[in-house]
Amino acid sequence: MVLRSLAVYDEQEIDTTLLNRIGQRGIHDPSPEESALTQEDEESLLERLRIRLADQKRQIAAQAERIRVLESLAVTDELTGLLNRRGFRENMDRILAAASRHADKGILVLCDLDNFKLINDTHGHIAGDIILRHVGHALEQHTRRNDCVCRIGGDEFAILMPRTPPVFAHSLTEKLENLINRQKLEWNGTSISIRASFGYETFDGTTDVTSLFAKADQLLYERKRRPTESTLSHTLV
Repeated sequence: MVLRSLAVYDEQEIDTTLLNRIGQRGIHDPSPEESALTQEDEESLLERLRIRLADQKRQIAAQAERIRVLESLAVTDELTGLLNRRGFRENMDRILAAASRHADKGILVLCDLDNFKLINDTHGHIAGDIILRHVGHALEQHTRRNDCVCRIGGDEFAILMPRTPPVFAHSLTEKLENLINRQKLEWNGTSISIRASFGYETFDGTTDVTSLFAKADQLLYERKRRPTESTLSHTLV
């Protein structure tokens, strides 16, 4: 390591000296000593500089890619590939800011799998993981490209629907609920029915995030407690 460091230091010193001498040649007539810098020396120096610059550009590009990957991992749920809770909050802040600027409205939909612990206990966590991935994929496939589907923890999902009129909140949520509740997983000769409860709330640029989440969550748990009665006929204000 010491020899390597010295070698790099000497090369850098030589390059600096050569550059200085090239600059000096443009200022005054070279002395015999300065004339020792031949055309070949200059070309060799410029080639080394080009190689060094290209290498630095590659290192910068590689570092930028590593940063991009790390930033993506920080907001991505490892199991489903959806946004995680941090990604949800970042997108919520961005969407609310846009709603405030453009006087837009939107919908937050929450989804919570029913009896998911029982599925894990009965069929194992591998089956549970497959169900989580399946539900996440189904939600993503049946929402728009600009909607944000997130797994915010455990068996809970959230869908942010920006620029969506409140009048569609009920029908869109009911569509997703019917979609998920028709799903089954064939596992080790057993058909596992997938069930989930949904809640929603509308928002605009003045909405408080905590209040928004609490209202959607309240409707979801009303639905979960009374699965035979539809509480999705939520009155919109």
